[in-house]
This record gives sequence, C-alpha cells and structure tokens, in this order.
Amino acid sequence: MSNINALQSSYKNCNICSNITGNPVLGYGNENASLMFVSLAPLDKKTKGKLESILSYMKMGIEDVWVTTTVKHITPNAPLECINNCKSFLLEEIDIIKPKIIILSGQDALYSFFPDRKLSTTRGAVFESFEYPELLFCCIYNIAEMVLDNDELKKLKSRSKMEFENYNKRYLELTYDINKLIEILKEV
Repeated sequence: MSNINALQSSYKNCNICSNITGNPVLGYGNENASLMFVSLAPLDKKTKGKLESILSYMKMGIEDVWVTTTVKHITPNAPLECINNCKSFLLEEIDIIKPKIIILSGQDALYSFFPDRKLSTTRGAVFESFEYPELLFCCIYNIAEMVLDNDELKKLKSRSKMEFENYNKRYLELTYDINKLIEILKEV
C-alpha cells in the first residue's frame, strides 16, 4: 500500500467532525505531480470537466496534477470547523505528494492555509509562506464558478448585463492568472 493509500484509509476512521455523510473524499491524479489543485469540496463531473479544460489550456491533463480537497468528508455546508479539523490530513497529503506549486481554488481553499487573506486581494498572485517555505501558492477564483458551459453562459447573459460583464471580467482575470502559472511552471 502506498503512503497516499494509507493516508486515505485513515480518513475512513476519522470522526472529529459532526454530521459526516458518505465516504471520505480522496485526492486523485499523479502522486509525483509538481502542481496540486486544492478546492473546498470534491469536484462534480461538470466541475472536473472545467478543470480539465483549464489543464488542457495549460497543455496538461489530470494525469499531470494532483487534485484534492480541504475537507476530507462530506459535511453539510462544510463549516470552517471541518476545514480546520481536516488540515492535518491535507498537510500529510502535501508531504506525500511534494508539489512545488499549490493552486487554491476559491476563498475556502485560501482560508485553509491563510485564514487572514481574502480572495479579492490575493487572486492571481504567486506567493510564498513562512509556514510552508518549500511551496509556492497561487489563488484563483473557484473553478466551479468560473468556467461556464454554453447553457450556463446563456442563463447568465439573460439574467443581467452587469452580471455577464462581471463574469467576463473575472474570466479574463482567470485566464491571465493561468497564463502566469504557465510561465512559472516553466521556471520551476
């Protein structure tokens, strides 16, 4: 059994959080990846497709990265308590995978490492941390909210011109952030 499999087996015995439902949420991808995506919750099929689109744009695939979550069990509304309770599992996962760059998808993923930072001021920046000196971090908008399919775009466009323009602005920012990541990955 690999170290990652042993860690993931240990999730099953955790009962720290209340209201746990279902099976533990397991990370997946390349156990030797230099790039790790961290989100609050597991990616549903649609969001996984959105991540695959982003990776394709980066000339990568799921097989090139490790994808994981801050909360290792499904809990209603994933309270901050669960993010804090699961942090040791997440840090062990990072220690096993040994990525060079961690992409934090959304405010909750950012909170899991940097509780005092806000997505609005941190998004797109690549930064280091005294607590994790061997890692580079980048925070992006929540993938689930950013990469919309045609049906989602039509709905958004019909609701409000301002919402649609705001989405376009955020999408351009996400594209810019990903292009910066591509350049950084070339250097790492």
